[in-house]
Amino acid sequence: TDDGKSVWFDSSFATMSFVDSATKHTRAVSAFEYEKQLNPNDEMTVVLVIGSSANGEVKERLATLSQVWRDEIAAYDDFVRNYAVDETRFTTGDLQLDQTVLWSKGILAANAHYLNGKIVPMPCPAEYNFFFTHDLLMTNLGAVLYDIKRVKKDLMYVALLARDSIIPHAYYWKDDGFKTEFCTPSNWNHLWFIEVSARYFRHSLDTTTLRVLYPLIVKSLAEMKKQLRHDNLMYAHRPDWWDIGWNEGPRTYMTALAIRQIENYLYIASIVDKQNRSLKDLEQTAARMRTALVTKLWNDSLKFLLNYNGNDLDTHQYMGSLLAPAVHVIDEKRSSELIETARKELLAPRVGIRAAVPADFHTDSMISYFKFFGKEAGDAYTYINGGVWFHNNAWYALALHSIGRLDEAMEFVKQTMTIDGIARSPNGVPAMYEYRYSNQSSTRFGEIDKPSFLWAGGFYLYTLYTLVGMNENVWNLSFSEYTATFPSSVEMSYSFSDVKNVQIDGTGRRVHSIVYDGVTVPSLVIPIEQHTAQNISAVKGNASSPYLKSVNAMLHSVKMNGKKFTAIVSSFNNHSTVVEFVSLQKPKRASVNTKNHAEMTTTKRNDGAWTSMISFTAGEGYDTLTVEW
Repeated sequence: TDDGKSVWFDSSFATMSFVDSATKHTRAVSAFEYEKQLNPNDEMTVVLVIGSSANGEVKERLATLSQVWRDEIAAYDDFVRNYAVDETRFTTGDLQLDQTVLWSKGILAANAHYLNGKIVPMPCPAEYNFFFTHDLLMTNLGAVLYDIKRVKKDLMYVALLARDSIIPHAYYWKDDGFKTEFCTPSNWNHLWFIEVSARYFRHSLDTTTLRVLYPLIVKSLAEMKKQLRHDNLMYAHRPDWWDIGWNEGPRTYMTALAIRQIENYLYIASIVDKQNRSLKDLEQTAARMRTALVTKLWNDSLKFLLNYNGNDLDTHQYMGSLLAPAVHVIDEKRSSELIETARKELLAPRVGIRAAVPADFHTDSMISYFKFFGKEAGDAYTYINGGVWFHNNAWYALALHSIGRLDEAMEFVKQTMTIDGIARSPNGVPAMYEYRYSNQSSTRFGEIDKPSFLWAGGFYLYTLYTLVGMNENVWNLSFSEYTATFPSSVEMSYSFSDVKNVQIDGTGRRVHSIVYDGVTVPSLVIPIEQHTAQNISAVKGNASSPYLKSVNAMLHSVKMNGKKFTAIVSSFNNHSTVVEFVSLQKPKRASVNTKNHAEMTTTKRNDGAWTSMISFTAGEGYDTLTVEW
């Protein structure tokens, strides 16, 4: 329909010639015209190859492509479909949730590229000579739940790029070769590297790989501690989780994340470095940081965890504060208040949680105050300056889950994190995005940037696995005591030593019993001795016998014999161990290693059951806890 006057049109295109039109128009362009007479049911395929090559190589490259491109495309398609659909499974009976599981796993399979001899993860579908460690780590928070081989490969790639045990921030081509940027002490990759390494071991029990990673973990902890100050808070130059800005002060995001990683380090060292004499001191450091987080960064008028820049209070409300309830480092009352503040102040309706409010980081005063390079934070309501990022929504849903608001969390996920929910939202399209424009008064509200983003797939899987009932604290994998409701049985592939088949059946909210290859085990926490089981089944309903709810030490085995409950746990010498039981009758006594030195506090719940908190100091090896009724 072109009238012959547009800037790209040239009549010579009819002969399919490659035209340099720079002499005729203001910009150089090329265009192609293809002709074929088609009868009914005939088809025509056009292949357009875009790439760069030396002139002398073009004919050879095109000859090779013409022979193999169909087979390569078919093989690649099979690879992605096999990874998303055939290798592992996850179904809830809710089509909206299940479709997005497949979409997410497809993105994890597809978003990779060749970089200097390796196939490495890339954040979005674009060929560019760049690798960011952060992309890899964020994605593997979800991938570790069903694909430990991928996570091992990725962690070993990070180790390969490390120098003097310092992990890389980025690896890329520049000018005359590949360059590596290494993480500085305030870089949050140190913390996420410890998190993913710990999660990898909890799901794989792979001590060999953990020992290889351990020097890097030790170094990351040492680098991180350089930012821990006398007030027991983590200091950083960047606001919240960002990688821009330069105004140092105590940070909520970094402090909450550092608490979690010190505790993860205690777990890791108890496996590969039991004689480490610093572990008890580190445990006390984490406890002091938990206290400082709420006494110094909690703002009671705003009901939110805030930051400081020097001695100046930063009254911006950042999405990073949601990490504190999501990883269980603040109490339930403050968690509830913080989540409510986030709902009122950060939530863009039907779109999700903004990165920060107010969205004023583009103003001259904020650029000067935080020492930004111009408008690198983005215009108002874009990018980090108030844009809605996919992982913001994940932290909000996980925070809701942490206080038991399961239905609300699931509804939020369906509305803001599933393909259908995103497509039905303002300016929505079917996409797992990086971020969305969040100015509610604009016609662009909800507009999506980078529609196939790697982390988004990882965070969706991480969130959904958690909401259906697969949980973990620093020391163990476990089932949640309460789960959301679904149209049918939940069936999933789940990493524990290898890939297990997990099924959750029944009605109601509470888990009634858990069965490993036909053997019932009285514990929500998954004992290590069950790593050989291939089929795990959780049944909902009212529990009739005592069960272990949680423990902050590695649970090796657990059994019930008559009215005597026995659990074998391990950690490190002098570790403050806390075990939580639930039972219909009040226990009579608890002992450790046959000695009566366990403290037990029991309280009656609203449903009539008893909760028993048992505390003791761990020994150097295994501890045997006995509870009698």
